[in-house]
Amino acid sequence: MWTTCRTYRLLVVAVLMAGLLIQTGCQSSAYLRQRGIEAYEVGRLDEADAYFTRAYGQYPSDWKSMYYVSLIRLRQNEPFKAQILLEQVRQIRYDKEQRSDIVDALAEAFYQQDKRQRLHALLKTESAGGGSPWAYLRQARYLAQVGDVDGADVAYRKAAHFASKGDVQPWLASADFYESIGDDMSAVETLKHAYQINPNDGIVLRRLRDSGWAPAPVATTIQNDKD
Repeated sequence: MWTTCRTYRLLVVAVLMAGLLIQTGCQSSAYLRQRGIEAYEVGRLDEADAYFTRAYGQYPSDWKSMYYVSLIRLRQNEPFKAQILLEQVRQIRYDKEQRSDIVDALAEAFYQQDKRQRLHALLKTESAGGGSPWAYLRQARYLAQVGDVDGADVAYRKAAHFASKGDVQPWLASADFYESIGDDMSAVETLKHAYQINPNDGIVLRRLRDSGWAPAPVATTIQNDKD
């Protein structure tokens, strides 16, 4: 059954590719990529695949199209193919602003293949590259997924430490983690700290009230430890 479905999908892509060759001729990779993005965003993955493949086939350094194809491969449960593409993309865009999205996808490709050593090495490299809270959040999320509770706890704490003033997202993520392992007390304490950082955050307030804790008046809250 799986082989039949895979063969059918490949046939659909081949037909779409043939149609694109006729319809688009020498249209730019940017045009093809944009058409691919439009198809991807509404879930037409085979059509998007055909556009993106045509785009970077015409322009081999079109990393954006390669990146989108890798996302399609992840959604099609083909993480090794996604990994190969993402490793190429990462070399092209390693120090650019899109690096975080690329690393997110590569980490997922490693995780889906249960390549834990490669995953840990990637997460460690990225989190050590400048104290980015998002890199530590990524590390924490995957450490939790592979069962390293202590490692995840440390990574969440580092994410909160490096967060910008007033940013409660790392604290909310940390509270989610504590709740997922049944440590409700630590979850509430984490939310209290988030409240101290930003007493006007509606999500923090709602979650504290849901936990049964009544926040003190805003005027009496302490300042962020980083002040």
